[in-house]
Amino acid sequence: MGPPTGLRAALLGATATRDANDMLHRFYGDEWPRARVAALAPLVDAAALAGDGVAGEILNRAAQELALLAAAVRSQLWKPGERVEVAYIGGAFESRTLLERFRLLVELDDGAHCAPPLRTPAEGAYWKLIGLSEWAGRGTHYVGPPAFFASVRRPEGRRTREGSGYPGPPHLRQRLQHAVDFT
Repeated sequence: MGPPTGLRAALLGATATRDANDMLHRFYGDEWPRARVAALAPLVDAAALAGDGVAGEILNRAAQELALLAAAVRSQLWKPGERVEVAYIGGAFESRTLLERFRLLVELDDGAHCAPPLRTPAEGAYWKLIGLSEWAGRGTHYVGPPAFFASVRRPEGRRTREGSGYPGPPHLRQRLQHAVDFT
């Protein structure tokens, strides 16, 4: 069955479903598009803040995966230890728990600093659309699935080569796993 959690009741109530199976089937139908499912995230955050261990683990794992994604891009674009700012972008980072964990994990990597984005997503999209992406991002590279964006940028705005390498360098994956498991 799994560890006790208040998430089951909260999610069943929010989705007006009779059981977890019904809820999951609805999530894969037209009635529940991705944005509607994502709108349930504050329930997980609230449960974690109330001490629900399952909810806390969900947020910790999400932060770990996002930090690994940012680290993988960083390892492809910059040398180890080189100063880089990693900006958090997207609705996932509305969770204070997830954001603080992400920040902690990102900053385990020497030279990495976590900060809010320089521009809004709308500004970046506009400048990219009109062909001024270098000005819009000043060397910024956006990484991640649509719902979870992190941007990795060189503080001084120098151009870098494109690339990615998920799941990231083994030494950093081990450091991040250790931090998730023991901090």
